[in-house]
Amino acid sequence: MTNPVFHNAHLSMAYLKARDIKNAENCASVVLKSSQKHDEKYFEALSRIMLAQSIVKSDKSRFNEGKRYILGAFKMLDELKMKPIYATGIYFLGQTCTDASQKDIARKNFEEAEALFRKTGMDYWIGSTKEALASL
Repeated sequence: MTNPVFHNAHLSMAYLKARDIKNAENCASVVLKSSQKHDEKYFEALSRIMLAQSIVKSDKSRFNEGKRYILGAFKMLDELKMKPIYATGIYFLGQTCTDASQKDIARKNFEEAEALFRKTGMDYWIGSTKEALASL
């Protein structure tokens, strides 16, 4: 049996990467509702991060709403002791800040994420973070 929460969470990430913001937001919303209903904290945190990015990419004026979603995800990931996912959340907060033209805050988030990626040996994300910093 397949898990629709799992699939929609990853579809949301793929849609974001493909810049299909409407579908990314729809999938993230489905995951958020379902994960809350079934008490799946990891997927709830992940969906909050994807939803935040979708919201801000579609409407920069909703930055504070997106930031609240991400900060809620951080709290959950910290409680779950999921440092690698927490680190990627900080990276995505940096992207969200970049999308909202909050470049100084984005830089701080990218630098924090890079330090966490180094600490946890997440080499792929170190490269992505360097690219993001260079684009600011």
